[in-house]
Amino acid sequence: MGAKFTWWAALLLALSGAALAQDPGDPPAAETRFPSYLYKSDWNEMTREIWTQCQSGSFEIEDLLQGMRSDNPKVRANALLAWYSPTVLRQYWWKPREKRVDAYAPFDLVSDQDTDVWDVVLSHFLDDSWRMNLEAAKRASRSRPAVTRRFMEQALHESDSQLLREVVWAFLEENYNEFRPELIGLVFGQLSEFSGNRPALRLSGNQYRGMYSTNYQEWLVHHGEALHDELMAWLLGEDPERRAIAAYVFARRRWGGHDALVCNSLIDHLASDDREGNAFLAANALLQLGDRALDPLRAALGLHGEQADTFLELLIMDITDPPASPEELRRRKLVLPGLREICPTCFDPLLEHRGPDYYLAQRLFCLEREVTRQLNLGYHSCSTSETPWVLEASECPCKSHLCGTKIRELAEPRAEPPIFCMNQDLELMARVFPEIDLDALAEQWPEALEGQLEED
Repeated sequence: MGAKFTWWAALLLALSGAALAQDPGDPPAAETRFPSYLYKSDWNEMTREIWTQCQSGSFEIEDLLQGMRSDNPKVRANALLAWYSPTVLRQYWWKPREKRVDAYAPFDLVSDQDTDVWDVVLSHFLDDSWRMNLEAAKRASRSRPAVTRRFMEQALHESDSQLLREVVWAFLEENYNEFRPELIGLVFGQLSEFSGNRPALRLSGNQYRGMYSTNYQEWLVHHGEALHDELMAWLLGEDPERRAIAAYVFARRRWGGHDALVCNSLIDHLASDDREGNAFLAANALLQLGDRALDPLRAALGLHGEQADTFLELLIMDITDPPASPEELRRRKLVLPGLREICPTCFDPLLEHRGPDYYLAQRLFCLEREVTRQLNLGYHSCSTSETPWVLEASECPCKSHLCGTKIRELAEPRAEPPIFCMNQDLELMARVFPEIDLDALAEQWPEALEGQLEED
């Protein structure tokens, strides 16, 4: 992904102060047009001066554009970092004024091969006493795959904890489907507890957002075969948190041989605690085991509290007698009143929200941007009727939207007309998809369409 560069050696010099600590007393005469803050080595001093200029009304975004054209690599680097700094973001980009410059100008002015600049930018990934410099460095290098790749390749072998955290994040974000043995220890080392929902559960209208494990855990699921021995050691080890992480992967991959241990480790997380969503993640993993989980589920009834019992009863019901129609799905709330406590908007959160390991048959995630916006379906949204008669299973059990298998599956066109869920805006869908037969849908979901048809 580009030529070879010895930028890491330069970065180490920068960290030792040899490259960054030499502030010129006065800018060269040829470069006096650049503001003094672009010659600063101290991040806090630079952003403080920018803020002062913003408050006085003397800050000019064009100064940063000129700085990126400088012959001085420090000026170019500081101009790039300042462009993406929280100070400029708040004081310029977020202000309700007419923007005079192209927000993507740095892509034209600072090339991926400008290693002198990127050595300075990437040095801000290390743990230091400066505030918010990491955020600017991340924004500056985002969507720069050649830069990010060089960065990751070298930094995999460093020891700075913040640097390694960002490297792992960047690798999983940009190269999720590529397995690198060097990442094994880093990913395992940064997993300290079984994940709950990340981000936290949010209820918005009839949208129930969540059911997503962290990318770290899903990376383990995605690359499970290559990590089997390490995960087995965690499953059989003494640490209950690591055992639960391994159990999650074992359940999602449906690996055999330790069903009781896997189930019991996940059942422990069905109880009410201070974690947001860990019970849903554990329950969805248990659901993947099907009949193999029934004996441990039944044995655990009454042992872990009311919330756990609701999940246990729901799991047993979903495995032994899954609903076959929307009407049966609605009756879940009557059979298990505790469902209202764990999810007030769902009839059955485990079947309706299996997450992105399953997909709506009409592949709403792949609609054109405008249509997706009209249907109010964001990239990570789930509609509240993702039920067995509407869903399609993915070939990969991981939940990550970065999964190459899922991206390929979602790109495949479907021959049959789309199937729509009972809780969606059917009038809007009829406008977007004129081939929809509302009468046919009325036979499938009479209650959902009753009001709409009366209005028509």
